[in-house]
Amino acid sequence: MYSDADANALHVRLAEDAHHIGPEPARDSYLNIAAIVLAALLISGGVFSDIEPKAEATAIPTVDMASVPEEVLATIDTLLNDPDKGQRAIAASKLGAERFRHQASVEPLMQALNDEAWEVRAAAAKALGKLGDRRAIDALQPLLRDNVSQVRDAAGEALQVGFGLSCSDAEGCVE
Repeated sequence: MYSDADANALHVRLAEDAHHIGPEPARDSYLNIAAIVLAALLISGGVFSDIEPKAEATAIPTVDMASVPEEVLATIDTLLNDPDKGQRAIAASKLGAERFRHQASVEPLMQALNDEAWEVRAAAAKALGKLGDRRAIDALQPLLRDNVSQVRDAAGEALQVGFGLSCSDAEGCVE
């Protein structure tokens, strides 16, 4: 992990995997808990990723919002409305966790694939792969051409692990 102050430091340049966590003031990077947690989620595949996603698709009925657990609704609200990109990314990761997985999360997560923050796009892609809802396939494919490598990697992993597709930005996806 590194801040703007260390962007050109030797340890960052030599690192196999480096994650930017914010601007130069330490309070906005190294002391920003949300930025640190978000980087850890992206590096580790998410603390909520201990359960492998299922590759099989099932029919998705219409969502009865009254049956959606309050915890899931609150997390969806954070994903869509929190001004802090770190909180939005954490919410996206949570929606891929087994105890949060709900079909009501699919559409908001697909919306989050267009978030301005790459961290949110990457976390949403990973969560959609864990949900395994085939509606996400078409939404994930454009991310294979995202300008941020972590987003491209997350989308490729989601398509491969979640749906059994082998994808590339040049050739699309094949089963």
